[in-house]
Parts: sequence; structure tokens; C-alpha cells
Amino acid sequence: MQERIMQTPHNLAHRFGCWRRWAALIAAMAALANPSGPSWFGRQVACADQAADDYAAAVGFYKQSRWGLSEEAFKKFLKDHAKHDRAPFARLYLGLSLTNLEKYEEARTVLRAFVKDFSANPQVPQAMYRIAESSYFLDDLKGAETEFTAFLAKSPEDALREYALPYLADTQLRLGKPDAAATNFQQSIKLFPQGKLLEDSRWGLAKALEAQQKFPEALVLYREIAMNRAGTRAAQAQLQIASRLFEQKDFADAAKAYTDLEKNFPESKYVPASRLNAGYALYELKDFKAAATQFELAAKEPEQAPAASYWRGLSQKQAGDLAGASAILKAAFEAHSQNPIAEQVLFQWADCELRLSQFDTAELHFADVAKLWPQGQWADDALYFAGESALQRANRSANAETRNAAIQAAEGYTKQFAATQPNSGLKLFNELLRGRVLLARGTDADATASVDLFKGVLTAAQRPQTQLQARYHLARAQQRLKQHAAVIETLTPVIEQVRKEGVASESIDALVMFASSALAEKKFPEAASAAADYIRLAPKGEQLDQAFVTKALVESNQKQFDAAKQSMAQLKAALPNSPLIVRTTLQLAEAAYSHKQFDASLEWYAVVVATGPQSPHFVSALSGQAWSQFEKKQFKQASEGFGRLVKEFPQDALAPEAAFKLGESLQLDNQLEAASKAFGDAFESYSPGNYGYLSGLEAARTLRRLNKPVEADAAYEKLLVKFPKPQNLDKLFDEWALLNYEAGRFERSDQIFKRLIAEVPNSELADNARFSLAESDLLSSVNPDDGSVVAAKLEAAKAAFQKLEEDPKSDVDVQQDSLWRLMQIAEQQKQWDEMAKTATALRTRFAEGSHKSDAAFYLALSLLQRQQSEPALELLKPLAAAKADPAMKDKDWFPRVFVLLAETYWQKKNYAEVVATVTNFRAWDAKNRLLYQAEETLGRAYKSQGKFDEARAVFKQVIDDPNGKRTETAAKAQLMIAETHYLQKDYKAALESYLKVDILYDFPEWQAPALFQAGACDEQLGDWPQVVRDYELLIAKFPKSEWAEKSKPRLEVAKQNAKK
Repeated sequence: MQERIMQTPHNLAHRFGCWRRWAALIAAMAALANPSGPSWFGRQVACADQAADDYAAAVGFYKQSRWGLSEEAFKKFLKDHAKHDRAPFARLYLGLSLTNLEKYEEARTVLRAFVKDFSANPQVPQAMYRIAESSYFLDDLKGAETEFTAFLAKSPEDALREYALPYLADTQLRLGKPDAAATNFQQSIKLFPQGKLLEDSRWGLAKALEAQQKFPEALVLYREIAMNRAGTRAAQAQLQIASRLFEQKDFADAAKAYTDLEKNFPESKYVPASRLNAGYALYELKDFKAAATQFELAAKEPEQAPAASYWRGLSQKQAGDLAGASAILKAAFEAHSQNPIAEQVLFQWADCELRLSQFDTAELHFADVAKLWPQGQWADDALYFAGESALQRANRSANAETRNAAIQAAEGYTKQFAATQPNSGLKLFNELLRGRVLLARGTDADATASVDLFKGVLTAAQRPQTQLQARYHLARAQQRLKQHAAVIETLTPVIEQVRKEGVASESIDALVMFASSALAEKKFPEAASAAADYIRLAPKGEQLDQAFVTKALVESNQKQFDAAKQSMAQLKAALPNSPLIVRTTLQLAEAAYSHKQFDASLEWYAVVVATGPQSPHFVSALSGQAWSQFEKKQFKQASEGFGRLVKEFPQDALAPEAAFKLGESLQLDNQLEAASKAFGDAFESYSPGNYGYLSGLEAARTLRRLNKPVEADAAYEKLLVKFPKPQNLDKLFDEWALLNYEAGRFERSDQIFKRLIAEVPNSELADNARFSLAESDLLSSVNPDDGSVVAAKLEAAKAAFQKLEEDPKSDVDVQQDSLWRLMQIAEQQKQWDEMAKTATALRTRFAEGSHKSDAAFYLALSLLQRQQSEPALELLKPLAAAKADPAMKDKDWFPRVFVLLAETYWQKKNYAEVVATVTNFRAWDAKNRLLYQAEETLGRAYKSQGKFDEARAVFKQVIDDPNGKRTETAAKAQLMIAETHYLQKDYKAALESYLKVDILYDFPEWQAPALFQAGACDEQLGDWPQVVRDYELLIAKFPKSEWAEKSKPRLEVAKQNAKK
């Protein structure tokens, strides 16, 4: 019998094929060709005829085993001599020839006809045996069973039953009748203990016992057969022993049994099979190195090479030699790409490449599996892992174009999977992959879409492991979207499971993600606990550095800086080359800075700076270091750090800020010239841009501090050229205008205020600008050369102030200030009623305003000018009493309070109060510039009391006072001196004093009466010609004065007297 073996990945299935045709039977048939009596050849013919020759030739061919010639010859004989008496034997020989030619179907037909037609022929049993044998070889097992049974029944003593019994038993065994088979095998062994088929029968019986589940008895028989190493079935029995042990999962003994076969039967044809199956057994024992050796030997047999090479590759893979496995599987695929096992080989080759991070080739091979075997057992796995490979390729690509192409490829595989593998067990994993691909795109919209996918998987998954994966990736998406509270909620069941399972958990990495989001949510205890758990459970885990980092950041946020330093020290000890060390040190520095722990931040920033400019974190650390120094008021060191950043990294995103802070540091270090230059350079280098604007602004302000108004003005103007519409443009205009205003550059200030009004008309500062312009009109309304008033300017200023004080959009200060200015204009225009109205409005609308005292003063002034001394007095006395108030010192009108108060008392003839008022004034400020005006009133008080000497002395002080010299008040005082002399009838002295008024002063109001009184003096002195000249001079010089009219009648009298 021949053994046919089918191999599977995990077990061997054995199926019996045909029993061999024994040479003995052929020899028996050869004997059949030498008949010993007339029953074979019939009647003898005396002379040879053609039929006899043909028959003899055919028999001769048969005897020489020339089966083909024999077949042709007997067929020709039967065709040509169908009625010949040798025809029955010719039909038998033809059947036997066909049997030897393995033309069993035709042979069986010929022999069945022979048996039917010649049932009495003594060779019928032989024919019946051959008929059964042909059915056996044709796998017509039911026919063979019936025919062998019929043969044995008809010829129970026939010599062929030695063969018929084993054939019948094997047929029954193959028909699933192990009981009948065992009985016939046992009978064969019993009847023919030394028979030629004894070993085959014992073998068959062992197989039948196996079929009867009598494995121990079968193994006993197999071992007995195998012990006879010279036996034809020994090696085969050894193979069966090994196979049965394999089936019983006794892989260690199976492996030994397989290897013993080669050892004991080195020339056996079963050696290749034993090597292959030894490899399977060793593979099951996880002795992958030994398994690979057996598979390599097995691959020398060409038929086994595809499977053996495949399993050799898997053994290398399981042994951890991925590169070696990949090379073996590659060679196997290239050599056996047309073999059915090629699908598995290519898939496993792709998997090795994936595990070797050769994502390009892995993706290509997985895609080929799906393409070449779209309905194959690995099609869904291949599509899934092609997508996984493409995604991994995208994640590791530094080139944006390559990355996007890889993401698109991964997305294509997931879509193809969904379309072609709707019922795959990997369906949910493909959904997870789809979500991960969306996450890789990097947009919030894609991350949001991935959340829905992950949630769908979480809902649909039945397996806890799939649920854990869904939660893990859902948390990744939520973390990407900064939904840290959701991350914590999603991962909480995972974390609980991890803590239950401990080091055995496959989800330990979730601890790090949980800790990171807890840190973001400021859940510091939870974050610290999760990070510490990871460090404890996975001391060599892939995310160990991230766990230490999170722990350190938690500690820094809790101001536990010493603990944070310790965590970082542990990280450096465990993973000295971790790329997170420098980055985290920078984060710790920033955390310390945010907590205003500048000593700690300086220490950490210095560590990062020390890594050198090649570090991607160097510039940020250099900036942070300078900021920390700035906060510690170490402005010189800060300026050096900011300066270095600007010099060495002028194009860095932090350079504009650093350039501005360089100027600010120098400014605070009182290096104003250097600060001005630094701000100017920053403005030129980083405009447009926020720091360019701020630098330009500070450049102008620094120049202002340096008292360089012209340069500052130019800086402001340059700033607005580059930034014509900055935020708070109105405030910038206001600041710029005030620079010029304070520097006395009023025209320039007005130009800027006008720009403010034009460009930002609705600004809350527009009223201030209008007020300033109105003030400019007011100031320019007086000619500085002669003191004359430019009426148009004054009226323009007045109109502007009126509009401002009436406009509800004007702020309170502008309204008050405008009313204040209107009071001053009313005084200049001597519009006393208008002044009273304005002052009253100011006092009413802003009773407690900043101009409260101003309004009281001007109202009192208006009252006095309208001869309302009593109400004026009530206003002036409280003002004078407030002389100790420092604010009064700054009021330019306050000295006039004493002047007006003295005047009021004089009008009321309360001369004692006049004296007291002037005395208080002098005590308050003996050098006040208006004291001379009050003293003039005091002089009049003395004059009114007839105290002419005291009066003249005071009037003389007024005239001599530097503040009053050549003023109208001095002219009046000079006139009063003359009056005192006149009243004392000292006409000569009076005349001299009167004439001084006209000669020394230019005030017609006092010159005209002085000339009139000079004439009166000359009248008293009797110098009438001089009197005529006095009055004529008066009329000529002041023709419209009242004194000219009064002098005319007296002139006529003087003329008459002068003629005498």
C-alpha cells in the first residue's frame, strides 16, 4: 500500500491509498499462460492455421510481459476469429493484459463479460478476483467489497484468498467499516502467519484499530512493525507512531519519534515527511530553532519545499529573527509563487517587514496578497495590515507630501476593506484603523469624526480587549481635541482594569495618557498617581520617559520643585538619551516662571541653554532665561540675553519680542541712549508686527525722556507711517501732540490734534483735542509784541469753548475747563454779565468740580465790576481764608482775591479791613507779583483817611515795585500821589506829579485827568499862559476824553486871563 500524506499547519491527516499490486499475482497469471491440459487450448490442430498463429503470437506477447502488444494481438484475434474455440481464453488474456496495463475500467468490463458468458469455465474465480481488484484500483470500493466477498465465497480455498482477504479488509476500512476490516485483517494474519502480506495485514489491522479508537492496541502493533527494521512497513509504522503522538499533542515524544525515523531508516522514502512533521512538533514545543533546522532539511524534498520553507520562515520569525525570517519567506515566495501556500508565505513575509518597520515593503506585500487572492483566507487580514503599514509609514514621514500620500493610501485600504470584507471578524478593527487614519490627518474636524468612529466601535464591541482598544484610541482623539475631561472619563475603566491586572495588563500605556489629561485638567493627585503607577508597573516601558515627565510637571505645578528635580534626575538615570529631557526641563522652567519662582526658572532655563544653539529648545530657553532675569530686575543680564537672541536668531519667532525687551531692559537700566537705539533697530527690523509697533512707540517715548522733542516727534511720525491705523490711534495722537505741547511746540501740537479730530472723530479724546486747539486760538489772540487782541482768534476760541461745554459728548473735565476758559475770555472782553452767567453755570453744573474756586472768583469779579460789592464780598472772604490750601498757591488768580477784597473794602470805606487784607496778602507772599495792586488800594485807603504821607509812601512802593513798574496801576498810583499834594494845596509838587503821569505812562485813562489837574495846578499858581498850553495839550492829545470837554470852558477863561 502507498501512503499519501496531507500536511496542515497544526496536524497531519493520513489517508490510505491503494495497496500495491504484488509481483506474485503477476507470476500466477504468467503460469496461467502455460495450460497443462486440453481445457486451456481445446482440440489440437494438426497443422497451424492463421488463427492459431495469431493466438500463439498473442500468448507469446503476454508471456514476455509485452502488455501493449498482447492487448492489441488479443483484440485483433477476437475481431478476426470471434467464433474460434480459443476465443474464451483470448477474452480472459485480454482482460489480464488490460489489468497489467492498469486499464482497470476496460479490464473489468472484459472480465465481467467473460464470467457472464463462461460461468462454467474453471478460470472464472481468477477472473472474479481480477474484477474485484480492478474495482479496488478504480476506487469503486462498494463494488470491490461485493466482488471480493463474492470471490471468497465462491472459492474459499483459492490460493488468491491470501491476497483477497487483505484487499477486502482495506476496502472495508476505507468504507468506514473498521470492525469488518479488523476481522478480515485478523483472519488473514491467522490463516497466513507466514504469508507474503503478513506485514501489510498487521499494518492494516493497526489502522483498523485506530479507526475503532483503540489507540493503545494500534500503537503496540505499530511499534512491533517498526521494530522489524527490515520490514517493508517498518518506516511507515514509525511514521504512524509519531503521527499518533502528534495527534495526542505529545509533541516531545512525537518529535523524537519523527527524528528516530530518519535515524533508524535513513534510506526510507518517509524521511522527508518525518523531517517536515518533526518540524511541526518542535514548532508546537516552541523550540523554534530546532524546528527551523528540521524544516530546512525537509525543504530538500521538492514536493515539500513550499510548505517546509514557509514553516522554516515562521520558525525564524517566532524565534525573533525577523530579518532572517523575512529573507527565507522572500525566497520561498519567489520560488513557489504558483503554489497554493504562496498566499500564506507572502502574508507572513509582509508581516515580518511590518515588524521590522519596513512599512513601504510591508504595505506593498500586504496589498499584493489582497490583490492576488481577493477571496483568500488572508484577504481581510492583508487589507487591514496594508492600511496599518501605510498609516505607520505616514506617522514616520518627515515630508508633508509623502505623509499625505501615505494617509490617503491608508484611507483607501480601509474603504476597500469595508466594501469587500463586510463580514470579516476584523471589521471593528478596520473601523478603529479608519479612526486612527482620521486622527493622523491632524485637523480638529477629522479628530471629531474619529471620535464618532471610536464610540461606534466601543458600542458594538463584545470582546473586552476590543473595547479597551476603542477606549484607548477614543481618548487619543479626545486628547487631540483638548477634551481632557472626556479623556479622563473614557480611560477611567481602563485605568481601573490596569490596576487590577498589574504588570500583566496590555493597556498600561493608558496610564500615561490619563496622567497627561489629568495634568491638563489640574487634577494633580490623579495625574501623579497614574504616572507613578506606570513607572512602577513598566520600569522599562516605551513611555517611561513620558511618565517621569508628567510626574515632574505635576510636581512643578504643585510648587514641589525639589520633587520635580528628583523626578527629572530619575529620568536621566533611566533614559539619559531621552529626547523629552530637554523639552521637559524647558516646561519646568516655564512652570516655575508662571509661579514667579524665578530662581528655579533661571536654573532650568540655564540647563537648556547649556545644550547649545543646535537644540530646538535653545531659543525658547534663552528667551525664558532673559525674562527671568528681567523679572528679577537683573536688567543688564537680561539685556545681554535678549541681545544675543536678536543677534544670533534674528529670524526666529521670538526675535521681535526679544528686540523689544532688549530696549526695555536697557531703558530700565537707565541706559536711555542705548535703549533708544535698540527700540529704533527693533522698529526697523520687525515692522509691521506688534513688537515692531511697540518698539517704535517706545523709541519715541525714550527720546521724549531724553528731552529730544524734535527727534521724538520724528519717531512718532515714522511710527504712524508704518502703522497708520494702530489700536488706540487717538491715544497715540494725543500722546504725540502733548509731547509737542509740553515742549512749547504749539503749532506742531495743533497739527497733530487736528489729525486726531480728522482721523478719529468719534474718539473720546476728540473733545480734548478740540479744547487744546481752542486754547491755541485763545493764546494766539493776544499779540506778544504789543499785547493787542486779535478779535477773530478770540472769537474763534470762544465759539469753540462754548461748543465744547454744551456738547454732551464732551467729558466732564473738558466741559469744566471750557467754562473756565470762557470766564477768562469774558474778563478779557470785559463782558461782566457773560462772565457772571458762565461762572454761575460752572458752579451749578459742577458744584464740587475742579474749578469750583475758579467759578467763585470770577463770579465775585463780575459782581464787583457791576458794583455788587456785598455778594462779591461773600464770595471773596472764603477764598482768602483758604490761603493755606496748597491748591490755592497754584491758582494764577488767587493773588487777585486779596486785590479784589481790598478794593471791595475800600468801596465800602472799610479802611481797616483794607489794611488787614493787604497785610494778610503780604504775609502770605511778600514777593507776589500782584502785591503792588493791593498796595495801590491800600494807598487810596490812606488817602481817603487824609493820611497823605502814608498814602504817598505806599503809592511810591507801587511805582517802584518791579512787577508794577510802568503798569496802569503805577500810572494810577502816580496820579494818586499828585492828588495828595493837591489836597494839601502843595500845587507845585502836585503839578510835578501830575505831569509825570502824562510823561512816563501811556494810559489815556489816567493821562487825560492828570493833564486836566496839571492845568488846575497852574491856575492855582497863576501861570495862565501855561494853563492855556495845558488845556490845549489835553484837547489835542485826548480829544474824545471827558476831560477834554471839561477843559474847554476853562481854556476860554485861561485865555482871557492870559491877555491881562
